[in-house]
Amino acid sequence: MPRRIHGKSFSRNRRKRNFKSTRTFFGKPYSKPKPIFEEVKGSLKISDLAVGMRSVNVKGKIVEISEPREVFSRFTNRLNRVATAVIEDESGRINLSLWNEQIEKVKVNDTVQISNGYVTEFRGIKHLNIGRYGTLEILE
Repeated sequence: MPRRIHGKSFSRNRRKRNFKSTRTFFGKPYSKPKPIFEEVKGSLKISDLAVGMRSVNVKGKIVEISEPREVFSRFTNRLNRVATAVIEDESGRINLSLWNEQIEKVKVNDTVQISNGYVTEFRGIKHLNIGRYGTLEILE
């Protein structure tokens, strides 16, 4: 038997609305945008590097290395050393971040091969990072 409230009848067995979990943008459904990261196969030139690229392989010559500075990691609670090197090939230059033991491995005028690196932007400048899964190899 329907209930009456203020002259209107309501049924207890009313169908519930089915709310789908779709994202809406101004009332229209849309899908979440994909990240811009793109994996790259093969070796690249420095001028071809763009922010967001992953799995980058680059060969170049170390032109200069900055003085190492100490930074404290909030995640591991350890003190790390970081230095910025400039690496160049025939097409251009890019900054390369070196951490801890990588700083002593390289010297100015060394030719290096970076495998599985990634490109980021820090304070408006592109940086090539080696990361946990990348490798830095000194070529003869």
